[in-house]
Amino acid sequence: SWKNPPPGTVVKGEPDKDHQLAQKVEDLHDPIARSNFRVVVIKPDEVEQTDISDPATARRYRYTFDAKAQDGNEPPKAMKSRAASKWRDIPHPANKRATPYSISRLSKMLSGSEITAFSISFLVLVTFINFIILIPVLAIYRLFFHPVAKFPGPKLAAATKWYEFYFDIIKAKGKGGQFAEEIRKMHMVYGPIIRINPDEVHVQDPEWYDTLYASNPTRRDKWPPAAQMVGLDLAAFGTVEHVLHGKRRAALSSLFSGRSVSNAEPGLSEQTQILSDVFQKHLTSGSIVELRTVCVSFTTDAVFQFALNESMELQKNPTRADKWRRTLVEFTKITPLVKQFAWSVALSRRIPLGVLRKLQPDMAGLLQMQQDIDAKAYQYLEDEERGRTKQTTSEKGSTSRTGRPVFQSICQSNLPASEKAVYRLGNECTAVIVAGGETTSRVLMLGMFHILNDPSIAHRLQEELDVAIPDVEKAPALKTLERLPFLNSVIKEVLRITGLVTSRLPLTCPTEMRYRGWVIPARVSIFTKQTMSSAGQLAHESQPPADRH
Repeated sequence: SWKNPPPGTVVKGEPDKDHQLAQKVEDLHDPIARSNFRVVVIKPDEVEQTDISDPATARRYRYTFDAKAQDGNEPPKAMKSRAASKWRDIPHPANKRATPYSISRLSKMLSGSEITAFSISFLVLVTFINFIILIPVLAIYRLFFHPVAKFPGPKLAAATKWYEFYFDIIKAKGKGGQFAEEIRKMHMVYGPIIRINPDEVHVQDPEWYDTLYASNPTRRDKWPPAAQMVGLDLAAFGTVEHVLHGKRRAALSSLFSGRSVSNAEPGLSEQTQILSDVFQKHLTSGSIVELRTVCVSFTTDAVFQFALNESMELQKNPTRADKWRRTLVEFTKITPLVKQFAWSVALSRRIPLGVLRKLQPDMAGLLQMQQDIDAKAYQYLEDEERGRTKQTTSEKGSTSRTGRPVFQSICQSNLPASEKAVYRLGNECTAVIVAGGETTSRVLMLGMFHILNDPSIAHRLQEELDVAIPDVEKAPALKTLERLPFLNSVIKEVLRITGLVTSRLPLTCPTEMRYRGWVIPARVSIFTKQTMSSAGQLAHESQPPADRH
């Protein structure tokens, strides 16, 4: 009430009879309450209104106060007050689609309407300070005073991230992706533990893998630039902090439970049948099968079906499937760039979708899908709030296949309400679909190649499948396939030789770590590989080792 003690009053201080907690003011003429009563009148010249009731069609409106507007006439001098004036809708591109004010401000500056002598002078001054003062100072700090300054490695790599940028973006005639090979060469020169950039230590020792990537209760946080390079900070993959990452992963446990997978079999069998029809069509016509597009369309449709109980229907639309494949290719190409410039992800999201389609049409497809999934998450929460979501779970932890399984898994978990918001659900679902579809498509594509490339393996696998599936017109149950020893051996071998994760995923430790005689400081980015050979090198082997058949 207006008779509470003033803010900052010491709780144990001398009580004030006129200002005490929980007093009620029932008399409008109470002198104490009236003396504390204040009225603040805000008279803005410009206001904004954002309508996000439907994320798919979000709008932002800007209004400016027009003191001359009174039904189109100039008001009399005596009536020139705000009450006699009107708010005028500003004709601005932002009114068509929700875009941040910074973009419109930038467009004005680029057009010259807001460029002044002061802004030009300020820009020149900032540039001068950065290149003449800050950059040399930063380089000196990294070389001599940084916590990992003592670790061996190229001095240029220690001084600037542009060293990694050159190998990952520019080298090999602009194709990039060469930094992994450069790291291998560094180890040959400097030994098993090296500094590969200003902030990261790289260890080449398979025996140390379990030490760094230890399971609970050992705490390991993700390195922010690596975790957030895909722009899905609210998903488990993009979560930096160890405890929160564990909670978010646990929330998806029911989605990937045996019961949930078993319930999803009809939908997955349907997608498999469509894939079979695609192969049959190519066989009949004698045309060549482009495995990359065929596999990614099948796996994306299957994961989409598994997560949301509907299909993207890429298998039925080859043109759309090829466009989606190009989107994933472009996404993997820009990953090293995003790691170097983490702010670029946030910037791309602020660019209107129509503009992004013209600048980078392939990447616009990914953003469009994310917006569509956000809209599905919004609708799911609306339906749940209104009691229209159909959930038929027979026991705690099981997920029905009648709604949106990925959303249900999160919303039925023990996470707080803040972890069940629209964009949190959208981020997690997008991560499941993109990561699940892209990685499994590579496994399927490379597996088919290696099997067909080795007639003995293909023949042995065919014999096992013929016995297990006597009626080819009837899809086998998942449990039947899980009991086939050679099929499972082939799958494991393909997983072994396929580089599912082609980018470094370094971790940080809240305490010091030791490797041989080296002490790695706390909160330093660290990465090590499980094997001495790269996945690319192993993939060149056309036939798996005999002891793994």
